[in-house]
Parts: sequence; structure tokens; C-alpha cells
Amino acid sequence: MVLPAGPEINPYIGLGVNWSIFTDSELERNALGLPDNAKLETDDSFGGDAQIGADFYFTDHWFANVDIRYIGLTTDLTIKNATKTAGP
Repeated sequence: MVLPAGPEINPYIGLGVNWSIFTDSELERNALGLPDNAKLETDDSFGGDAQIGADFYFTDHWFANVDIRYIGLTTDLTIKNATKTAGP
């Protein structure tokens, strides 16, 4: 199918929710002057999402997409075993 001259435009909006799970969070060795056994823990995040955009169709097989997105993402970080011990 050949589309008419000029691009066909399909605008859209979207709303939703996200649940982000953080895995394998690690501190670099001696990060922030913390002891080697310090561990980083992160909480999961639950938030809202929104987007607005448009698809511009040039042919059956070629199109361009433009959109703006918002993703609500926050988390709490906790550092465990951050107590320094006095050496000899």
C-alpha cells in the first residue's frame, strides 16, 4: 500500500505505572572512604509514567517517531556495615 503524498501523522498519549527493581547495586572498593565490607542496599520504586508523541509514516516501511516521556522514579539507598574499626 502506498500512502498519499506527505507523511501520515498518528499522535498518541499514554499514562501508566512502573515498578523498578534495582539489582546488583554495589559500591566501589573504598568508595566515599567506607570500609571494604560496606554494602549498598536499594529499595524498589513504584511510580507514574506519562508520554505524548506522534508517529510520522512516510511509506509502508518507513516512519519516524517523536515523543516526550516522564518516568516517576525514586528510591532509598542504605549503606550497611559502614562502621570503621580501629586498626593496630
